[in-house]
Amino acid sequence: MPMTVVFLAAGRSTRYRRPKQLEPVGPSGQSLLDYGIFDALRGGAGRLIIVTLSHMRSALEDHLETVFGPLPVSFALQDAGEGRPAGTGHAVLAAAGLVREPFAVANADDFYGRRAWTTLLRYLGGVPPGGSYAVVGYPLAATLSPAGGVSRAMCQVDDGDMVEAISEWRDVRHVGDRVEGTDLSDHRAVLDRDSWVSLNLWGFTPALFDRLRTQSQHFGQREADGPGVEFLLSEAVNAQMMSGDATVRLLPAHEAWFGLTHPADRSTVQARLEALTSEGTYPARFDLHPPG
Repeated sequence: MPMTVVFLAAGRSTRYRRPKQLEPVGPSGQSLLDYGIFDALRGGAGRLIIVTLSHMRSALEDHLETVFGPLPVSFALQDAGEGRPAGTGHAVLAAAGLVREPFAVANADDFYGRRAWTTLLRYLGGVPPGGSYAVVGYPLAATLSPAGGVSRAMCQVDDGDMVEAISEWRDVRHVGDRVEGTDLSDHRAVLDRDSWVSLNLWGFTPALFDRLRTQSQHFGQREADGPGVEFLLSEAVNAQMMSGDATVRLLPAHEAWFGLTHPADRSTVQARLEALTSEGTYPARFDLHPPG
């Protein structure tokens, strides 16, 4: 079956203040989503699923048609009804009806690098139905923004590259020569700058969906959480590991990550993409259907 990639493009870009899914940062107006699609297709993906919101779908369709021409893409809508949880875990569930094979998950506003995609898709091509999940890991200090704090999922990894635990940290930033962050209990701490972090580039088997669905139902029944609390994919996967329902293999990244969190990140991202284009790593235009 064709390799499937699910892109999470339903974020409301609160800190960025405009849709990051469509932000033109490449030399020909490409968004970071476009670079992810380009790398996924070069890495062997055959099916693309984009999870977005109803009011974003038409703009995304028009944008992708302009950048790529015809694409093997389907859309899944994450519009959360009243009382339903939101967040990355809920976003992945929105695609459940379209996936029957091992699949990748990626953010629409992160640049992961071509080798990261190739490594992950190669792993998925050989994973058995009940096999381990996988996550591409990046060194924490290399994933921070000079423009402000970011959220990161810290991975505790054993000597065999198996993830033992995942924890979410907010407002992670450089403070002098240290890296500090705040956990979900509002505890501020110094973090190991060399720790592996997940930036939501995952590999899963379809077994994830039933587990996520149960977790989502339990999450929605928790009255004390209040509005604004999200059903996060990293927390759901960590809970599955803790219960023995899943194992996760870390695939170390060998390229630099960059992404959009704050408006000031845009100029840095543009400069990085211009350099990658100048050195020939990426073409100025993404022509997937050259004549002949």
